[in-house]
This record gives sequence, structure tokens and C-alpha cells, in this order.
Amino acid sequence: MLQATRPSSFTQETVRPKTKLLHLDGFRALAVPVADRPSRVRQSDWETLCRVNDAIVKRVRYDHDGARSTSPRTLQTPQETLARGLGICMDYATLFEVSARRVNLKAKSVISDSMNHAWNMVCLGGEWWNVDVTWNASDVLAGGALIPESVRTDPDFRRRYLLTTPDLESELLALGLIRQTHMVDDVRDIDFTRTLRALALITRIEALLGDESPHDPRTQRACMTSSAGYAVKMPLGHRGEQITRLYKEYLRLEESYPLAVTFRLGSRPTRRTPDKSSKWRRNVTEPRRT
Repeated sequence: MLQATRPSSFTQETVRPKTKLLHLDGFRALAVPVADRPSRVRQSDWETLCRVNDAIVKRVRYDHDGARSTSPRTLQTPQETLARGLGICMDYATLFEVSARRVNLKAKSVISDSMNHAWNMVCLGGEWWNVDVTWNASDVLAGGALIPESVRTDPDFRRRYLLTTPDLESELLALGLIRQTHMVDDVRDIDFTRTLRALALITRIEALLGDESPHDPRTQRACMTSSAGYAVKMPLGHRGEQITRLYKEYLRLEESYPLAVTFRLGSRPTRRTPDKSSKWRRNVTEPRRT
């Protein structure tokens, strides 16, 4: 949420450098930093990045109801996020990760336990920069009032967290131009694109296993064991071969990429998604929304 300011006698000329005022109504205004292209970043990359960021901000709103709900919540695909027009931080991060890579930007997703948050980073000019589309899409002020659409669609407002660094965020925070930063020590990579692939594999494995009865004579004891240490009953024949192949493919993903889910045959998948305790839940079956 953002804090509005009362400009009183302020004019555009008296606003500090690198800022401008966006008027919310006749009495209040919001000071925001002006989004400038860093000198180390090529103009073409900057324009491409702005298009990706602006398109997501325009089409997706933060899912406030979903964040407050305690119902089970799984990672949305980019297609689902665009179709719903709603998402939480991990959905924004996933959509940006996929969209940026499609236009040949070197992008990744990151998460922080202490922040209970996910966002993205892009590598431009030989440096990694923060990109937080969730915060760029803010639509509520600190007092709960909705931000006018004319402000929300302002290019500088929707690019406040576009190519930021710890030093820049520290400066903007000191100036009162932002209220949140990414300056934490527990940031780690997470690959949401591969996580979606892993979840699809898990769904297929569970569907193949779900058709089996405990007393079905067509099952056998598998060599693989569950995370609980007991053998998993597997179907014989083609279906058993399918499960084995899919499970090995999942394990290859898990070994090669930082996934937001863990899965072992015989146990339900554990998803690393934010919950309201400001921690990323690693040992739960049904993650809660934020």
C-alpha cells in the first residue's frame, strides 16, 4: 500500500530531483520517482522491459480476496493469470519470468522468507536488477483508498520498481518515494517455469496412481520408496512404466532447478508458497494465499 501526501503549496518545480507529483484528487498527491533508463542498459532492452512490465500491470490486478483467503492455493499458469486478470506475487513473478524470456531478456524469479514475497530479476548491462511487477501494480493507498486509474496507468508510477538496486532503493526510501525495499539477506532463486512443469508431472503421476485400488492384483511393490520410508504400490505394465518415466523426469527437474515444490512417491507434494505467517511454508500440503 502507498501513502498519499498533501502537497499544500508544493508545485512541480519544488519536488525533489528524480520525482514528480501525481494528483489523486483536489487535495492529495503522490510523489513518485521518475523512471529513467540506467546508462548501462541499452535503449532497446529498456523499451522491451517496459513493454513487458506495462502489459502485465495493465492486464493483471492484485488478488486481494485471494490473498486473504485460507483456501488451498496453487501456482497459476501465465495463461490462468491472464484469463483471470488476478494474481498474487508468485503469479506476477511467473508471468513476468515467462514473458521476459520470450523476448530474449535474461530473467529469473527470486523469493524471500523474511519478506514473504516473490519477484523477479533481470540481467542487463552485465548487472542483475530487481523488477517487482507486483509492487508496480499497486492499486491501494495505505489508508485503503483505491488509487485512481489515471495514476495507476502513469508510466512512472507503474515503473517504480523497474531496474532497481539496493543502493537506488535505499535512496528512494530515504526520500519517502517508496515504502518497501528488497534489501534482505535471504533472497534465493526459484524457477517458476520449471515448477509449473514439475506440477504437471505430479498431476499426471497422481492421476495414474489414483486409479489403483489397494487390493488390485495388477499392482506390485515398486523399488522406489516414499519419503515416509515405505514401498509404493505401482501398477504393472504400461501404466507402471509411465509412472516410472514421469517420476524420473520430475527428479531430473528437481536436481537441476530450484523448484517451488517437492514430491516423493507415496506422499503429497509440498509447495513453497507464501502464507500469512510471513514465512514460505516448506512442510505443508495445502499452502495458504497471501
